[in-house]
Amino acid sequence: MTVGQQKTHQQRTRERREERAERILDVTRDLVLRWGYRKTTLNDIARHSDVGKGTLFLHWRNRDALFLSLLRRERLEMLTELREAISLERDRLNLHVFVRILVRTRAERPLLAALLVGDQDTLGRLVERKRHAGDSTGLHHEFASYLEELRTRGLVRGDLSAADQLCVFTAIHYGFAALPGVAPEDMAPSAELTAELCAEAVSRTLAPHGSAATPQVEFSEVTAEWLDRMLGLAEERYLASLEERTSDTGGN
Repeated sequence: MTVGQQKTHQQRTRERREERAERILDVTRDLVLRWGYRKTTLNDIARHSDVGKGTLFLHWRNRDALFLSLLRRERLEMLTELREAISLERDRLNLHVFVRILVRTRAERPLLAALLVGDQDTLGRLVERKRHAGDSTGLHHEFASYLEELRTRGLVRGDLSAADQLCVFTAIHYGFAALPGVAPEDMAPSAELTAELCAEAVSRTLAPHGSAATPQVEFSEVTAEWLDRMLGLAEERYLASLEERTSDTGGN
């Protein structure tokens, strides 16, 4: 086998490995949403993925590593969808529109919604493990930097500190995310209305006075730059979760 053929063979092997990992993660997501974290076993995942249980350990060192990889992929896909949606709203984007899109996009990812509100029924102890895995630190700092940039440019209120803005945004965002679990079923707003109400609350609290509804190309540019950084971090961490076991086994 020539060097070129060997590289092609290695590339095909890597592609098959990645496709298999993606298929396993698809199955894991479906089972967790159906049964919850506690009831979803590696045997279940292997059987529904049409692979042997040992194959799972070629990708992840244990069950929690697999689930962590799943959550990282969910975050990456959500940010990708958000970035695409934002690009379509470039000429009319402002704080209200951005938050509405953000909340609606996140709501379409039930696992991320469960993680956000600490849903133990769906994610079990993975909620705490994920919070202490270090994933949120960089993303949190990036969002704080994003708010500070908006503040510096006068795209959000300047009479609140960056820390206060982050506190307010987090409280509103988390509050609306938790609403389905605390409001009576017949009183819970639809996903669309929830996104609109959350956007309205954030906009009324943080938007510059008198310009809450004014679209700004500059707002679009700052938001796009922030999302590109977030995507870079999310992709790096997701790929690392797939490569971790490869490194352990010397690439076999």
